[in-house]
This record gives sequence, structure tokens and C-alpha cells, in this order.
Amino acid sequence: KEAEEKDEVVIKRKLESRLGGFTFPTNEKEEKKTCLLYAGQMNRSPSWSTSLHTQYGSTANVTLTISTSASSSPSVPLKVCRESNMIPSAISKRLPESIMPLATQLLATGEQKHIAFSNFLKKQEEKKESDETVYVGYTTAKGAPIYLFTASDGFPFQRCGNGGNFSSDTTTASASWHTYHFLPEPLVPQGYDAPPPEEEGGNSIIASSRRRTAIKPKFDIPTETTFFNNLFGPSLLFHPNSNETITLDTETALSNSRLVALYFSAHWCPPCRRFTPMLIEMYQHLKEDSILPTHGLEIVFVSSDRDEQSFGHYYNSMPWLAVPFNTLQPMIKGRFGVNGIPALVVLDSMTGDVVVNMQQSKSDVMRACQGGDEAIERLVKEEWLGQMLSMESRAIVESLEMSCLDDGTENCNEQKDENNNDVDRALEV
Repeated sequence: KEAEEKDEVVIKRKLESRLGGFTFPTNEKEEKKTCLLYAGQMNRSPSWSTSLHTQYGSTANVTLTISTSASSSPSVPLKVCRESNMIPSAISKRLPESIMPLATQLLATGEQKHIAFSNFLKKQEEKKESDETVYVGYTTAKGAPIYLFTASDGFPFQRCGNGGNFSSDTTTASASWHTYHFLPEPLVPQGYDAPPPEEEGGNSIIASSRRRTAIKPKFDIPTETTFFNNLFGPSLLFHPNSNETITLDTETALSNSRLVALYFSAHWCPPCRRFTPMLIEMYQHLKEDSILPTHGLEIVFVSSDRDEQSFGHYYNSMPWLAVPFNTLQPMIKGRFGVNGIPALVVLDSMTGDVVVNMQQSKSDVMRACQGGDEAIERLVKEEWLGQMLSMESRAIVESLEMSCLDDGTENCNEQKDENNNDVDRALEV
């Protein structure tokens, strides 16, 4: 009984703290004058209005009675409502990096940020401290962090057009700001309880990593094409931007990748949605021109989604390749013994052998992302490529590198182009 009473107090406190208000500017002459105040909601569902007599310079409380059978709890359930092109009066802090690293926040989609905020609230729920600051919502834009606000600081909201006041970063200057806050469920219009569709063009950082690199490698990696064609089928999906998905033949899609990681995941899986932003952060950094644009890591998404629509929606937040949604996914999972998700299996592109198993790879990625860019580079370059590959595989790559030096050129592919030589991409180099 005590626990139930405590929960009721917590629910009431949160409900009261999450409802905003507004103020009228007054002067001394108007104070103490009686006025008739009309308050309501128009052009939104549900519509409502009320009126009351009050005095200028005083606080007037408006009570709205809501009839609902959606919940058996003593209070009306709360729901997040999206306000577009609106920002709070003031922000309290940025979302803690323990929930989502700053670098990941800058790259995350609206849905991923929504999930991160939900995880943050769950962490607060677990503490159950009466003096804990109650954050009632967040505001963000594409390429911007997640900013939290409280009821006392955040209201009333301010219209901001197509930009916000919280960042001078030019990447967010043209992005729309969206503010999310809690309201009683019946007051949230249909379709306003989720992030909007991704804006055309997408995040410039994500878009850049979705483009296949134009940097020419010094030599070609002899990929085990037959193995991967049998594993994935003849083609893989790739989207160069957030509005387009194209099909590439498997050999072309994986060309000159030294490692191929199979990412088993699904949109319905909360642990997957927490792990995906970290994997994106790692992938984005490795694809930078000065890190490992070629002869590095390629990731292939193997979906466990229940239908093609869910698969497409989830895959649209990812910058890497994907196996088309078909009957091959269960076969691939069975081949590598995947019984739970998320799972990551890293393969040698030249042999198809497992380089890093799913028990180790996920913890490796989490550890590296917590350590920052240098830790990510160290993991892939020194551990996965430097230590985990077999001696035979490393020897083949070393011999290819030596062949370029012996030929007196820095780029074997340039020499092949000039000589119009159709040398096979295998060990004939």
C-alpha cells in the first residue's frame, strides 16, 4: 500500500511539472484590475475552451477535465508531443554522454534521439529520488545535440523559424528545430507523438559516409567473391542518401574491403537500437578519408525485422550495406549460430573466415566508442587488422604492397590503367 501511495505521488508530481503555462505582460496601472480570460486549444485535436474571471498581476489556474478510458491508473497517461520550429525559453543541460555520446548525438536520426531520451527517463525512474530534477522534454535539430529542459525553465516555448539559438554550427543553421514535451495523452494530436520524417538531404556527415569512396586504393584486395555471393546472394542494398536506396552487385559493394562485419539487428529490439548509434559512430569515423577509406571495414545489415516496412524504416538510419529483405536472413543467422540480437560477426574478406566472434566484437565496439576516435582506430587497425587476421591473410596483403614498391609506383591500379592490363585481382599481382 505504501508503495502504491508513493507511486501516486510521483505520478502526480510528474504530471504537474510537465504542464506548461504562459504569461501576459502587464503594467502597474492594469494590476488588480479584473479581466475575463479565455483559454483553449484550436485547430488541434481535441479542441477545448474555457473562461474565468481573474485579476491582472495574479496567477490563474485553468483546470481541464479529460474523459478517458485508456488507463486504469489514477492519473491520465502522459505522451510525448512534438512542436516543430519551436524551442524552449531556456535549456537545462545536454543529454549525458553516458546515455549517448556527443559524437553520436550529432549523427543520430530523430528516432534514435527519441529512444535515447526515453532511456534517460528510465534511468531517472530507477533513482526515484524526491529531489531529482524532473526534465519534461528535449529539443534538437539535425546535426545538433539533444538539449534537455525543465518545466520551470522551458516554458513558454518560442517560435524559431528554421533555426535555433543553441548552436552556431553551420551544419545546423538550415535544420528545423523540434521540441518534444509531455502532455496528457488525449491532448496529443495524431501523428505528433513521434519524430518527423527525415528532412530531405539528410545529415551532411551521414550523407558523406553513404557515398562510395572515390579514393583509389594502391592495390585491389582479392575478395572471396564466391563465398560472399553464396552468403548474401548476387546483390546488396545501399543508400547514397536518406531518400534513395539502390542495388549493387555483391562483388562491387564489397570491393577493397579488408573486413566484412555482419550486423544482426532489428528495429523492434531495444538493445539493438541502443547499440546501432555506437556502431554508426565507429563506422563514420573509419570512413573518413584520412583513416580507412579503403582496405578497411564494411558492414552488412542482416535484418531480423518482422516485415519489410519495418526493415526499410530501420535501415534508412544506417549508412552501410544491407541484405535485401528476403528468405536469406534466417539462413545467414543459422550459419553463424546467431541466437540473439544485436550480434556482430567480423569476417576476413579474402577467406570468409571469422576474425572476431559475436561474443567479443560487440564489447570491443562499446569499449572503443567510449574511448573516442583514437580508441576506434586502435581497435580496427591494431587489433582486428593487426592481430586477429591469420598470418597467411596478412602475408598476402604484405606481398601485394611489396609488389607495388617493386614496380616503382605508389599505386598499382594506376599502372594497370595506363598499361591497359587486365591482370586478375587475385594473387597474380
